[in-house]
Amino acid sequence: MEPYIRMNTEFRKGAKSDFETNFYKLMNNSVFGKTMENLHNRVDMKIIRSWETNVIQKLEASPSYGRNEVFRDTWQAFTCTKQVKVSLAWFQQQCMYHHFKQKQIYPS
Repeated sequence: MEPYIRMNTEFRKGAKSDFETNFYKLMNNSVFGKTMENLHNRVDMKIIRSWETNVIQKLEASPSYGRNEVFRDTWQAFTCTKQVKVSLAWFQQQCMYHHFKQKQIYPS
């Protein structure tokens, strides 16, 4: 990931317009934002017709069921928590967080 960040930084230095400068800056910010994203806050939302009672019962019985709202008596929106699988990206996020935290506590 470091070579990609450095490449975008070099492109940003050589940019000839504000658009290019902002573009490469946002490319670096998006990489950082995706690595720091909290996967545990993701929600799966399903919109179901109110007369589909078998689907509604199945969703309400699932352990990931959060809540539901009724819209105009014909639609229901269900929110369910997503099953989180810890991946390498999540591990990298935690390492980066602790690294930056250590830099703030013990500046060199």
